[in-house]
Amino acid sequence: MFMKNNIYPLAGSAAAGSTPSVLDLLRQNSILDADIDAAIDAYVANPATRSYVLQSSYCIDFDEVVAAMRSAARSVPLVAGQVDRQALMCALLLHRPRLIRASASVAPKDLYEIGEIPPLGHVPSRMYAWAIRRERHGPPEDSMQVEVVPTWTIGDDEVLVLVMAAGVNYNGVWAGLGEPISPFDVHKAPFHVAGSDASGIVWAVGAKVKRWKVGDEVIVHCNQDDGDDEECNGGDPMVSPSQRIWGYETPDGSFGQFCRVQSRQLMRRPQHLTWEESACYTLTLATAYRMLFGHAPHTVRPGQNVLIWGASGGLGVFGVQLAHLKQAAAANQFVIDRRVDPCMSELFPWDKIPHAHTKMWRNQHAPGNMAVLVNAQKAGLRTFDDVLELSGSR
Repeated sequence: MFMKNNIYPLAGSAAAGSTPSVLDLLRQNSILDADIDAAIDAYVANPATRSYVLQSSYCIDFDEVVAAMRSAARSVPLVAGQVDRQALMCALLLHRPRLIRASASVAPKDLYEIGEIPPLGHVPSRMYAWAIRRERHGPPEDSMQVEVVPTWTIGDDEVLVLVMAAGVNYNGVWAGLGEPISPFDVHKAPFHVAGSDASGIVWAVGAKVKRWKVGDEVIVHCNQDDGDDEECNGGDPMVSPSQRIWGYETPDGSFGQFCRVQSRQLMRRPQHLTWEESACYTLTLATAYRMLFGHAPHTVRPGQNVLIWGASGGLGVFGVQLAHLKQAAAANQFVIDRRVDPCMSELFPWDKIPHAHTKMWRNQHAPGNMAVLVNAQKAGLRTFDDVLELSGSR
């Protein structure tokens, strides 16, 4: 414990319009000494902790705190192999955490509109989703309909993600058509929410999830398995009998306000990309990588020629890039000439998700990967703060 008025007076008041420092928040009684102790305890216990939420209103970015420590001391001070609490406290008090919501007094609701952001960590009982039902199997505009459905409950090793944007893949067309198989014959759920790529915010975590915290910005890869057989433990999870594609063979994909995933599906979101760019590429990139390098010893090596059939499609643009990165003598001229978008080529709003799938079904889409906006209200947003500003949550 420490006295906020007597220790570390070096942190000045926040400039007008800027986010106050942690010490400023203490002096304003917006947070308590105990909140700081809990944040430090969380980081010391698990240095992989990337964020911590104070009073449901402010999010500490420990990456920034540790970077400040390194900048001041050229290294992170350690005591008995652990981060020095005193040094961590100094850096933490000077840190300016992100404001998550304007007021803790805003009453939570059971249902939010698309683009309306709940208080961080509040899970409404219901959500909007583009749902497919067995009796509607057919073209995307018929099979996909907006419904209010129960928000997913999560298991011990699962994570609930507030979806910012999602990727469009052909398995969404298959799910809607019910061909070559109906997803309902696989997962037995009463409705199906497609979508096998996503970017978003960690909104709730299961009891056994250690790597991720509420507030983390993530992307999602589509591979799931039960994790309890030989292939999942030292072999190749892709050939596990339990292997399945999230959002196609499971009912809880990304075309809803929230999606449910296994914690091991999550990856850190590239911060230089927009939400929609982050959401569009993981399935096709992972597939192309596996095709080229996932079947040892039959992998691409320097000096080899590579034929990429359909080099302007979602898979092809990554096939060209990956082969080029491995110095194969492939047709990389499309990338050099900028004739092929290597990532996102088309973006659709929330209400055009069925139309995006129709374009893919009819092969009328532009080269590259397609994305749709979900809770991100417009194109070009790059941070959670951007989304909060537009939602009126700040």
